[in-house]
Amino acid sequence: MTNKQKWHSLAQASRELGHGRNYVSAWLSRHKEEFPEELMLGSGKSKLISDEGIEWVKKHVKKEGVLVSNSSANGDWHLESAVLGFVLLIIHFTGRVRGTSSNSVSLT
Repeated sequence: MTNKQKWHSLAQASRELGHGRNYVSAWLSRHKEEFPEELMLGSGKSKLISDEGIEWVKKHVKKEGVLVSNSSANGDWHLESAVLGFVLLIIHFTGRVRGTSSNSVSLT
């Protein structure tokens, strides 16, 4: 039984992944050492990628996305800590949060 692969241009593959026409091409140029060459045909500007190749890219983009989102989450945590520290500093010295009257904040 033969598994007949469908082949797509890189622009078609980009659209299938929900991105602009150069997405897969740019992604592959950044990750050319990792991508299995048997999932691609052609050279230069004329390249085709198999269905399996599109799935491979999709799977590896997800992994990269997790790493990116984790690093931004760490950045958000540091920002939140800095803001919270500033707010706590204001409360400590003034007894209230900036922008509220002393009658509207109860510190019990």
